[in-house]
Amino acid sequence: MKKKKFLTLIKLNNMLNQDIAKALAEKYGTEKFKIYCEMESEKSRLFQNEARMRYGFENGEFEYDAFFWKTKLEEINQNY
Repeated sequence: MKKKKFLTLIKLNNMLNQDIAKALAEKYGTEKFKIYCEMESEKSRLFQNEARMRYGFENGEFEYDAFFWKTKLEEINQNY
């Protein structure tokens, strides 16, 4: 994948994740949202590991999602 296209996908994914995070936090509250962040980060990490083991490649989207949701959880834990 070309670098520019990859960076565009990362930016789009970040915008979508931010919107999703805001909507879920508002709808379900902090405690449930923290659980979601933890689970979503773990799911993405498992996808990344599976892609690496089965196909021998890194998928930046899974890695990015795992990082995004883990970071979001850390932000919540620091603020509450």
